[in-house]
Amino acid sequence: MRKKIGNLYRELLLFLAILGMTGCHGMPTGMERLPTHRAVSKVDASSPGGQVVDGLQVHLWTEKQDWVRAEIPVFKADALVVGPGRLGFLDPPMGVFLEYDGVEYGVVGAGALSMGGPPVRGSIYGLSGNLEGDRYEDSEGAPLILGPGEHTLRLVMLAYPVDRQTSDLTFVYSNEVGIAVAAD
Repeated sequence: MRKKIGNLYRELLLFLAILGMTGCHGMPTGMERLPTHRAVSKVDASSPGGQVVDGLQVHLWTEKQDWVRAEIPVFKADALVVGPGRLGFLDPPMGVFLEYDGVEYGVVGAGALSMGGPPVRGSIYGLSGNLEGDRYEDSEGAPLILGPGEHTLRLVMLAYPVDRQTSDLTFVYSNEVGIAVAAD
């Protein structure tokens, strides 16, 4: 995963260099990782979100907890401002990872055709995705393989300084969500 984060870091440096050339300032110097959170037993939109970081919180839920193997699990998320702070998210979000059973997966081709705007200090509602395996790959390029059994999901989003005067980039983790996939 460090290789994947290193590649992301280089892409962010390029992105921020372009912002710098257009009059914006601030280059990243480091990233902060947060500890794992306990899974939520009831999965719905009213479950608590992840740990609050600089007034930001990511709230993840699935349409249901139990899935049959023929189905592709769907998840939804909101990136929320729940208190004061100086960090924000890109809208549309970039620098997003899916953590599946403790392994981080990046979205294949994310950001290839679009570029996020400047970071905003505002909530982003209605993010959604699914666990279709060929959409995600780990740091070694292996696809996500959804097998039968109990699994945990978590969304990881990068937060950026809104004022562009500082260089802090921070990971904001959602709550952990448990799902079960039936063998058949």
